[in-house]
Amino acid sequence: MISGWETTVAGKIVSVVIKEAHERIKTLIKEAEDNKKGKIISCISYFNATREAISGLQREHDMIMGEARFCDFGSKDEIRNLAKRIHAYLTVDLIRDEMSTAVQGLENCVRSFANDTSGFFAGFRAFRQADRLAAIEKFGNLITELRQYISDLAYRDLPHRESGTGIGARHLAEIRQALENYLWSDDRTGQDQGGDGKPPSSVVIERRQAIHAIITRSEADEATGGEDTFLKYREKTKMIEGELGILFT
Repeated sequence: MISGWETTVAGKIVSVVIKEAHERIKTLIKEAEDNKKGKIISCISYFNATREAISGLQREHDMIMGEARFCDFGSKDEIRNLAKRIHAYLTVDLIRDEMSTAVQGLENCVRSFANDTSGFFAGFRAFRQADRLAAIEKFGNLITELRQYISDLAYRDLPHRESGTGIGARHLAEIRQALENYLWSDDRTGQDQGGDGKPPSSVVIERRQAIHAIITRSEADEATGGEDTFLKYREKTKMIEGELGILFT
C-alpha cells in the first residue's frame, strides 16, 4: 500500500518530495547541457541544480524528523512506515545520479574556461565590474569552487548515507536502527504486554524520549554547521549565489 509520502520511480519507492526535486534537477541539468545558451548559463544552471538538490534533501529530512517527533511508538504501522521512509532517504540515489552528471558538466566548464577564456565569454558583456579582466579571473576561481562544492555532495556526502555518513544521514540512520529494534521487540513479545495489542505506556514513553533525544542532537549539530550538515551547504550556496550576483547583475 502506498502512503501519503511515497511514490515509485523505476520500481523503487521514493519520497514524493525527493521525486519532485529530482524532476526539477533534471530540468536544470538539461538546461545546462543546452550548448546554445553558452557556458556561463551552463555553470549557473548546474549551480541551481545543486541548490535544488540540497533544498529537496533538507525538505525530506525535516519532514522525516517531524514525523519522528509525533510518531506513535506503540503502533507497529506508524513505526514501520517511518522506518520505511528513512530507508528510502538513505538508500535511493536519484539525486546522487544527477549530481554526478553535474560534476562532469562543471569539469567541462572549467576546462573550457582554462583553454579558451575569451571564447568562454563570447557574446557575454553583463559584468558589473568595470575591470573585465578582474571579473573574468574571479569567475574562474568561482567555477573551480563550484565544481568542488558539487563534487563534495556527489562523491562524499551522498554515496554512504545508508551507513550513516553524509548529508543528513547520521541521525536518521540512528533513528532507523532504533525503530527496527522496536519492531523486533514487538514481534518477539507479540505486542500483548499491555493487554490491548500495544506495548505498555512506559515502553512507549521510553521510546519517544529516546527518539526525541536523537532529534535534539540532530538539531544541535545542524545549528553548528559542521560536517554532514545542511547548514554547511546552505552557507556555501549563499556565498556562491552572492558572488554570481555581484558578477552578473
